[in-house]
Amino acid sequence: MLHHLVTSYGYSAILILTFFEGEVILVLGGIAAQHGYLDLNLVIAAAFVGTFLGDQLYFHLGYRVGPALFERKPSWRAAVERLYGLLNRHENLFVLSFRFCYGLRTVASFVFGASRMSKARFLVLNAAGALLWAVVIAYGGFLFGTLFEHFFEGFERYSLDILMALLGLAGIFLGIRAWRRRR
Repeated sequence: MLHHLVTSYGYSAILILTFFEGEVILVLGGIAAQHGYLDLNLVIAAAFVGTFLGDQLYFHLGYRVGPALFERKPSWRAAVERLYGLLNRHENLFVLSFRFCYGLRTVASFVFGASRMSKARFLVLNAAGALLWAVVIAYGGFLFGTLFEHFFEGFERYSLDILMALLGLAGIFLGIRAWRRRR
């Protein structure tokens, strides 16, 4: 049953969850690929599409409403100024690498849009960064699954159970985080 859920909905879950953040689900996708439940290339493709589209949406929202929103939220000024400073000093590198900084992804894309960065420039840099991120994190999960298996005898017998437990923990973590943001 769990094998069927992972093989049937794994790619969709990766695509949807990487639209928002997705490091945990992508690592789990890499582990699932290492165990033959998913194809690593399709895991990478789903993660690329999810993260790329999510960042494009946040960029365009920032482009449309970012400056006005920042004016209404003076408590955000210091954090936004720090991001603008990074963007001004290291524009290309920052856009290529921001998704590797946990919790920064959504905010950074929004700030990139609010900064009036060229839409074409962001599109190209975002695509390159999304691909890099998807490959690195998915392969990291794949390698982690391999190392984990070598360290624990009999892991193969319990691998799907462990994968599902990790997925459940990831869901709980994301739920708590969403709840805290709403508060």
